[in-house]
Amino acid sequence: YAHERGVVHRDLKPLNIMVGAFGDVQVMDWGVAKVTGDPHPIVDAEPTLDAHGTLQGTIIGTPAFMAPEQSRGQIDLHGFHTDVWALGVILFRLLTGSLPFSGRTPRVLRAVAFEAPPPVRDVVGPDHPPLPDELVALCEAALVPEPADRLSSAMEVAARVRAWLDGSARRARALEEVERVAAVAREAQKAREDAGELRRQAAALLEGLAPNASVAGEKARAWALQDRADQLDEAAAVAEIHYVQGLQGAL
Repeated sequence: YAHERGVVHRDLKPLNIMVGAFGDVQVMDWGVAKVTGDPHPIVDAEPTLDAHGTLQGTIIGTPAFMAPEQSRGQIDLHGFHTDVWALGVILFRLLTGSLPFSGRTPRVLRAVAFEAPPPVRDVVGPDHPPLPDELVALCEAALVPEPADRLSSAMEVAARVRAWLDGSARRARALEEVERVAAVAREAQKAREDAGELRRQAAALLEGLAPNASVAGEKARAWALQDRADQLDEAAAVAEIHYVQGLQGAL
């Protein structure tokens, strides 16, 4: 909304984002915000640090969440892409549990200004749960050092997050369907196995019987086993059709 109204926050970080009990989000502390198109006065040539860890002066923002143009003091380059970088850092933290750059303020400022952030997957260990490809790509698109090559505004970030959430919900429903029809497949396999066993029993009963043996004895029993095997095979065939249809539905 702020970007739609031409306002750049310039100090986005978890401390400044509050989520209410009903999912409402409030972005706090607009003390260093800038309205695009309006000159923003330089407070002081030497940056100062306020109680919330925000630098003000030629360098504006919080070091770990600053875009390169902020860490270099290039106020004329501040724009929506500056907030996009901060959103990328927040997403990086959500995905990896760490920040792209950390340490004492001078070291962080130099790193942000002159180094590229590490790839997301290089930060997590081999035992880390799999990361969604779409969110990794979004994070890295938001953390492009050159402002002109970065995502242009929070609207783009929001659109891609919404697309991922929608896709994630669809994937969850698809996986539920796969799990459901997997049980059907197991039932079909069990029916096939039972049918095979019944046929083996029937064959054993019929083996060695004279052609003129009484139908009321072993022959009748063997035929009953074969009939039951046929029924199981038919049930398995129907279950297998439902299994394939379920998989197609999941896709």
